[in-house]
Amino acid sequence: MSGKEMGTSPKRPMRYVLGVALAFTLVAAPSLAMATVQPHATTTFKACANKKTGALRQATKCAATERAVSWAVQGPKGATGAKGATGATGASGATGTTGDPGPAGATGATGPEGASGPTGPVGPAGPIGPAGSARAYAVILGTNVSHAHGDITVRNPAVGEYCVLVTGIDPTQSLAMVAPEFGHDATGAGTPGIRTFVEYDANSGGFGCNTNEFAVISYSENGTTMSLANVGFTFLVP
Repeated sequence: MSGKEMGTSPKRPMRYVLGVALAFTLVAAPSLAMATVQPHATTTFKACANKKTGALRQATKCAATERAVSWAVQGPKGATGAKGATGATGASGATGTTGDPGPAGATGATGPEGASGPTGPVGPAGPIGPAGSARAYAVILGTNVSHAHGDITVRNPAVGEYCVLVTGIDPTQSLAMVAPEFGHDATGAGTPGIRTFVEYDANSGGFGCNTNEFAVISYSENGTTMSLANVGFTFLVP
């Protein structure tokens, strides 16, 4: 606060003036505030204190018998208050829209080969295939005929000579195919040193056979000796 004397009146001690001003403020401040404080008043009150009695009146100009006094409306800044408690958690916001798909990742490395699975069950038997094109076939041992297709009879006029008659097939117009049959040849199921041979003679009537019979000859070889021998063989007319 500040004070100012006017005229030649005796000066009063400053503490006297301040004391009177404080008393006036406590007693009369409510009425002064109601009567004189304007909405746009400054932050400093100005008043005039009687030099003799110390009485105050609000004014901006003082008489010669008064001393000008003033004081601040706003007090000093208080200490910072304690931090308030944390507020309650707010409600969850709405789910945002789905973002665009990201780019495709790089192809990963090839994994190790997996273990072999168990063997599957045997499938059902397939349908019977169409009949072959061979017109006649058989397994021949001497005069015995087995596994035959077609009407086949055999003569064995001499050792190692066979005359095969196939009804309905003319040997002069057809060929035959022959080969040793392992289970009935002269090798004794693989006897060392023995080999067997079976040959078809395309000349009709060979080896004492008739012209309507297929002529076949068979023989075996033992070391350096070769001789006619009855050998089991397969016979086929395509």
